[in-house]
Amino acid sequence: EDAVYVRSAARAALAFEQALGRYQPRPYDGPAYMLSSRQRIDATDPAVLRQIFSGPVERFEVGTTHRDALDAQNPSFAKALLHCVHAIREVAHTVAPTATG
Repeated sequence: EDAVYVRSAARAALAFEQALGRYQPRPYDGPAYMLSSRQRIDATDPAVLRQIFSGPVERFEVGTTHRDALDAQNPSFAKALLHCVHAIREVAHTVAPTATG
């Protein structure tokens, strides 16, 4: 039984690895907000972002390092997040709900 499980797990892992290799993500064409550290902003190639986001991108610097940006006591992060949530809610109220079912 263990050998069968190991072979099945290996086949699943191989299939997953092959699927990841074939996957070609499509750019997101809607507006995007990014909360980033200065370190990540400096290290990110704008051309790479354009491959991922074809719509408008608004980026907020919320710390010097990634650790600073994720600090729960970081007022820059809280302010930027609040701004983004308000902007998203504003747009959500203007978009008609879609029928599901």
